[in-house]
Amino acid sequence: MTTSTENLDTLIFNICETFNDFKVLTDDRMSDLGITAAMGVAMDYVYLNGPSAVPDIARAKSVSRQHIQKLTDALIGMGMVMMIRNPLHKRSALVALTPKGRQAFKMVRARQAAQLARLASQMDETEVVAANKAVQNLRRLLAG
Repeated sequence: MTTSTENLDTLIFNICETFNDFKVLTDDRMSDLGITAAMGVAMDYVYLNGPSAVPDIARAKSVSRQHIQKLTDALIGMGMVMMIRNPLHKRSALVALTPKGRQAFKMVRARQAAQLARLASQMDETEVVAANKAVQNLRRLLAG
């Protein structure tokens, strides 16, 4: 491998490891609420985009519809989300946050903001900006 290829390989490895590290931190941060990191990602999508169909959430997160349906079913069981009528599609209901889910998610966002502030205070902003640019470029190239 060339140095450039090795550097890219290391970058991708570090992205994957950082994802896993952040997943563990997120699971810990939300454990008292019974929400996993994966559930949080689905709730985040609905929180930001409003009521959404399971296939739309799955597509946006690059995961299977079945995966999002499984998370949705668990969140329904916890009273965090509910299914509502979809005016655009008779057979595909929309996932919506319940008041309990919205309140829980606001707590999650507050915890995340505190954690990010702590991390940001320990990092060089120039490096963070450069890392963002590199990862955005990599994602653009991977998307074709």
